[in-house]
Amino acid sequence: KIISRKNSSGIDFSDWSVLENLRDMLDSWENNCWEAGPNGGINQTVTSPSNANREIGIVRNSQEKDIQIALELAEKAYENWDKQGAVFRANCLRKAADLLEKNQVELMALAILEAGKTIPDAIAEIREAVDFCRYYANLAEEQLANPTIFKGYTGESNVLTMHGRGVMLCISPWNFPLAIFMGQVTACLVAGNAVIAKPAEQTALMAAR
Repeated sequence: KIISRKNSSGIDFSDWSVLENLRDMLDSWENNCWEAGPNGGINQTVTSPSNANREIGIVRNSQEKDIQIALELAEKAYENWDKQGAVFRANCLRKAADLLEKNQVELMALAILEAGKTIPDAIAEIREAVDFCRYYANLAEEQLANPTIFKGYTGESNVLTMHGRGVMLCISPWNFPLAIFMGQVTACLVAGNAVIAKPAEQTALMAAR
């Protein structure tokens, strides 16, 4: 069964009133200070690539002990997460997509301030991440939700079910700080895996948000 996918929402750049409203909403995030990283990490101030004097947040870089903790937590979480089933995990991805759209302007501001994106590129970034969530949600329901029943001898049952493989490490680049980051993570999660995500050091604030 093919499940239809809701398309991500965009912005009408031909409507000046929409653009003026968007400008005001983006400006409201101009003085925000985002934070990322574990407590006790090594602090690093993040500045905008378009203005080296503009501080936009603080990243606390992980130490070796933080990595070990992340591995242990992911291993503990994996089995229960896999048992939730594909439909449950797919619905989690759809909720994530809705939340991305709900927080669209903040994420656009981050894409502009941290990654140096233009406004059209920023909205395209958000939309691609939303589409990834909904695409993989549908794919999981189509391919993973129901077991495959094979013909067998009388009294014999041959059933194939699909499960996660364990803990996955996702490493993403700076140039698509939300879209590729979310694409990797959601694909692994919806298939029943636990994920440790390592974003590019240039765009850690976006990944953490």
